[in-house]
Amino acid sequence: MRIEYRPKKHLEIRLNQLDVGSSEGGKMTKRIFLSCIVLSLIIPVCAFAAGTSDTTTEAAAVDEAKTPRYGGTFTYYGFNNNDPPSAAISDGQYFATRWIAPIAEKILVGGVETYGPMGNDEYGFRAVSYIPDKYLEGKLIESWEITPDKVYWHVRPGIHWAADNVDFMDNREMTGEDVALDLISFWKSAWGGRFDGMIADVRTEGKYTVVIEFETYSHNFMYFAGYEDRAYVTPPEVLENNPEKWENQVGTGAWMFEEWVVGSHMSYVKNPNYWDSTTIDGVEYKMPFIDRVMLPIIPDTSTQIAALRTGKLDMHHGVPVAQQASLERTTPNLLSAFVTSGVTQINLKCDVPPFDNVDVRRAMMVGTDIEAFKRLAQMEDQPTHAYPANPYDPSIYTPLAELPEEARMLYDYDPEKAMKMLADAGYPDGLEIEFWANPTPANQDFASLVKDVWAKIGVEVEIKTVDEVTLHQYRTTGTYNDTISNGMPISNPLPIVTAFAKTGGTWNYGQYSNARVDELADQIGIELDVEKKNSMYREAFLIILNEVASVPTSLGMGKFYWWPWLRNYSGEYALDDDSGFFAVLPYIWIDQDLKAEMGF
Repeated sequence: MRIEYRPKKHLEIRLNQLDVGSSEGGKMTKRIFLSCIVLSLIIPVCAFAAGTSDTTTEAAAVDEAKTPRYGGTFTYYGFNNNDPPSAAISDGQYFATRWIAPIAEKILVGGVETYGPMGNDEYGFRAVSYIPDKYLEGKLIESWEITPDKVYWHVRPGIHWAADNVDFMDNREMTGEDVALDLISFWKSAWGGRFDGMIADVRTEGKYTVVIEFETYSHNFMYFAGYEDRAYVTPPEVLENNPEKWENQVGTGAWMFEEWVVGSHMSYVKNPNYWDSTTIDGVEYKMPFIDRVMLPIIPDTSTQIAALRTGKLDMHHGVPVAQQASLERTTPNLLSAFVTSGVTQINLKCDVPPFDNVDVRRAMMVGTDIEAFKRLAQMEDQPTHAYPANPYDPSIYTPLAELPEEARMLYDYDPEKAMKMLADAGYPDGLEIEFWANPTPANQDFASLVKDVWAKIGVEVEIKTVDEVTLHQYRTTGTYNDTISNGMPISNPLPIVTAFAKTGGTWNYGQYSNARVDELADQIGIELDVEKKNSMYREAFLIILNEVASVPTSLGMGKFYWWPWLRNYSGEYALDDDSGFFAVLPYIWIDQDLKAEMGF
């Protein structure tokens, strides 16, 4: 069986933009605030109402505002609070890859022009790290084929390395051999263990085709090698010339390395020969629009927020919860969006009484006030049914209203019903259990709510507090009693089945076991047909939910902010793994007139 992908570049982009009108003093007349992340039903981006009575003049101003402009410096804070480590991926430095993001590119990318707000608005690209298969397109490759024993990557011709900053190579064309050598280097690096038992050989066919042969195909391969954080493609010349040095970094990206000033910033300048373009309102534009990218090093949170508030930062990915209310009150013109990360859950020890009884576990979920946990997490406007499937992944998520009654009733909080279910399961006098949590204030608040909520169904909870290291040991070894707190990432569905729910899985902290889930986990890992794989996910997730392998409480969300002068942007967070915002950035342009009008 062969699955062939030939992604088409979406050429007609809908400009979901901020239509700006002015009032006295140059301030906005209206602001629509993005308060929730919508990945599958994405909110077309924030709009500002025009305040003029001259409709002709207004229309002309809007048209002018929507015309892309070149130039300007984009200043961004998201992860870079300390000076970067070695640039060499082979050194095993995870955070280094995030600093490489403006320079380099990956094999695959999220199809923002096709499926995102720029396209058909089907997927919002506001989840951490993982992109569902359906929404992936080729970046450095123009197409690919997957067979049970091989993957073929067809490298996109006409892409050149941007090597103006180094003297050991020219701005030559990227070839299949470059891509193959980079993959081999990744495979043999400190991070290559993820390919154990997977890759057998890497070779080329002709100038532009890379062939990866498998010992055993895994669905994880295209993620690990295609768009995971460490999957940036580097030319062999860099690998041979002090790859740990930042000044030696060469990529195919929209910008090139400019300078690193220790303790101050890392900066990048526009790649004048960047290969990609975009079409807006029927006009093709060469990317990127922005001339310079500045990543400041700001360890102090208060200084970060002050920089954002005063317009010295164009965007901040990751404003702490404690700072958000004040920021929104004092700087109301900022735009914001949420990004999904995971779900906070209560793991039930499923291999010993009382939670080896599925009826007891179901009673515990019916007796859990999920809405109270959402309020605690300040996630009231997020979906109640948010696990095991990511509610913002339409390819595998089943909405609450469409679930079978057996699953739907688990979300109907009913303490009296829960007590009856416990009695019917053999516990008419309730339960006495332990709940394990770390000592941070947030986790202690969570534990207190667990205690209060379950007291209403006759379950007496004793809170046990241990440090996070010990808590993690308890989770991974199963050496705890009754229940334990945990956060579970939900963007990638594969480990939810293979690591969390599969018997003996590395994340199976509750020792849950179901033979059919185990069977589906094995099948999902090797299934080539996307729709068949997604159907298996839905089946596995329904079993996991019905049997209450854990009690999910609320989504964990990150919130980020940007100024409205960033145009052609709808709050997309990532087009590849964690650092994938820099794959969005080439599409963005800076409205300098609006920035000046706003007083910056």
